[in-house]
Amino acid sequence: MFSSQTSIETKGEEVEEEEEKPTVEPTPIVELDDQTAAATEALKIRGKKMAQSLRPRTSPYKNNADDEDRSGSPDSIAATYTIRDNRTERQTRIKLESLERRLRANEKSRKEIELEVEKWRRLAERNSKRLPELEIELAEATQARDEWMAKSQELEVLITQLTQERDELQKRLDEMEDRVDGFSRKISVLMDVGEEPKDLEGVEKEISNNLEKIGQLEKENMELKDAVQMLSSKLTTNQDNVSTLMNQLESSKIQSSEIHGICRKELEIRQEHEHRINHDVTILNSTVNEQKHELEMLKSEIRCLRSYSQEMSNSNRNNIILLKAAETERRSFLETLVVLLNENIEATENDIKKTIRDLVRAKNSEQTKRLEAEKKAANAEAILLDQAKNQRSALFRARLSEEEYAKAEEKIAELEQELLASDLERKNLEHQISNLDNCVAKVSQLLDVPSTLGGVFDGIFERIEYLLQQEAIHKLVLNENRLISDGIIRSLQGVKKELSGSEKKGLKTLNIVEKLNKDFLTTVTIETLKAADLEKHTMKKKMSEQEQKIRQLEREKKEGERIRSIIAKWEKRQNPKDGVKAFRSTPSIDHVRTKSQTSMSATSQT
Repeated sequence: MFSSQTSIETKGEEVEEEEEKPTVEPTPIVELDDQTAAATEALKIRGKKMAQSLRPRTSPYKNNADDEDRSGSPDSIAATYTIRDNRTERQTRIKLESLERRLRANEKSRKEIELEVEKWRRLAERNSKRLPELEIELAEATQARDEWMAKSQELEVLITQLTQERDELQKRLDEMEDRVDGFSRKISVLMDVGEEPKDLEGVEKEISNNLEKIGQLEKENMELKDAVQMLSSKLTTNQDNVSTLMNQLESSKIQSSEIHGICRKELEIRQEHEHRINHDVTILNSTVNEQKHELEMLKSEIRCLRSYSQEMSNSNRNNIILLKAAETERRSFLETLVVLLNENIEATENDIKKTIRDLVRAKNSEQTKRLEAEKKAANAEAILLDQAKNQRSALFRARLSEEEYAKAEEKIAELEQELLASDLERKNLEHQISNLDNCVAKVSQLLDVPSTLGGVFDGIFERIEYLLQQEAIHKLVLNENRLISDGIIRSLQGVKKELSGSEKKGLKTLNIVEKLNKDFLTTVTIETLKAADLEKHTMKKKMSEQEQKIRQLEREKKEGERIRSIIAKWEKRQNPKDGVKAFRSTPSIDHVRTKSQTSMSATSQT
């Protein structure tokens, strides 16, 4: 009995000393027994491990070495969980807001892409409607070529007629030379016979006059031969020009067919490109919807985690309350024992046994409560580990969604670049088509020109020169467009880099892009207007030169016809029987020259 009393007294003194000592823990716990102490130490170790596993390395709650015991307390663990939950909530809110902004931007870009696709479709329909018109124009051009072939054949017939006339003129000149020889022979015979001197003087005068006329006729014959040679050279040049023109027409036809094939291929490529863009847009929409669904799932998981954390904090508080109640009961039992031992009345054995039994029962109840608390703590650890795993998986999913979103943005940027390149190609094709339309219109204008030899060929040559100039201008325009397109692409790349920086810079870059597009359109319009002005100026010059050449050819024709009429009249007046009278009746060369000069002056005045 005394041994038990002494042990109880020593324990009470130890408890009092422990109560007097300053404790570091916020909730002081007094050791009841070795088992309870081991259980509390095990709970502390588990709480520390849980806090270290869940807490980040840079935790604001473990800055000092003296705060290790505080970090292991359930209140500190609950506080760390609440802080982490708040942090995760803020981070998820920020991420959700950023994702919503990105989704809005994606929707805007998708709408813009759809508008551009509709524009491309309209342009493709217009080009498809325009193709039959171009085919009709090509058929008209082929008809015009056939007409030119017929005209060239007519010119060949005229050339053959002119050569025949030249041969006839040469024959007549030979006959005239034969007659002159016969006349000279007659004169020599008369000189041998010996007539009167009066007759000889008249004959000599006639001979001298005839010799002068013969010299003049020879000069005129030489001039006519030179004119015939000039005409033959012109005819050969005209034939060469006709052949070159035919070759050029064939080459232009081949080029036009190639251009039509290229246009059709490009239309097919554009349709395929639009189909791909639509497919990519649908894929992006599906990915965006999936990301939205995943975000909603993450929100629901976060809510569940919040509810779990609240439940765990409540359970921890309840456990702390139970531990405090157990400590208070223990203290009350100790006080009752001390009171019973200090009383003067001798306690009976039955009372002592009852008290011992009560103490054993209380001890067993406390042990059961502690075991239940340990089980609850183990369950809480498992739940917290599951929550940590869920949070990590949610963060991993969020990172994956962000990566997919970045990939989608890169795809959209690539699609925008492809659309810009296709816009530039479309503008180049429209420029080429407009040039072809101008060529066809000008060919039709040239076909309306009067079908004279010189005028037609000169117009064709001028058209060839104009086409060469236009090709050079077109090459310059293409080079400038390429340079402009390269500059625009570089500027767009810079703009996209600035957009990744901030939204304000994005608005500025959009304004810059609009300005660049406006500048590009203005430059293109200015260049087209300049080219049109140059074409008009050159066409005016060429038309004036053609008119002058036509007038000159008409004058030459009139002169040739007058000379032919004069020669025909002179041949009619000729009489092969009386050579002397025939030579006397021939008109003088001076008279013919004066008539030709008067006719030339009259034509020049008209």
